[in-house]
Amino acid sequence: MFIAIAISPAILLASYYFQSRVHEPWRESRRIESSAIGVVHETLGALRVVKAFGREQGEQERFIKRSGKGIAARMWVSLAANIYHAVVAVVIALGTAAALYVGARQVQAGLMTVGGFVMVMAYLAQLYAPLQTITQKIADLQTGFVSAERVFSVLDEPPEVIEKPHAKVLERAQGSVIFDQVR
Repeated sequence: MFIAIAISPAILLASYYFQSRVHEPWRESRRIESSAIGVVHETLGALRVVKAFGREQGEQERFIKRSGKGIAARMWVSLAANIYHAVVAVVIALGTAAALYVGARQVQAGLMTVGGFVMVMAYLAQLYAPLQTITQKIADLQTGFVSAERVFSVLDEPPEVIEKPHAKVLERAQGSVIFDQVR
């Protein structure tokens, strides 16, 4: 059982390394994607101007350039996540192989029964399955962390119109509209 738990520090180390290496590139990929969407928003907002000056091709190229950068950043992050998953799978496989080897040696030496060995291997499978799921969720959480950071950065922006300390409270306007000599 000690062998089964011995892989935990390696998985924690891999998770920490993955998180520290991927967080900033993930943030950058989100920023680039927002920039590409901003190009579309600007172009659609000024569509008449774009058409009047014949800038359709230029705006399309600008969007493609920014989208290409976003795809490259996203591919790097995906590659890093896949390497992380592969490292975790290898560490778990090595832990399983080590437990299998030690258990088989103990069965051969008569220190453990075959039934006890099978039971230990079943427990090991039950231990490693959630561990692998947790490590996969760590990669998924990176997306959530970056998105949450972006939301909080927008919420932390100071308001454009700041109320004065002793401003007069406005009440709801009441009244009526009179149409006099309307044609």
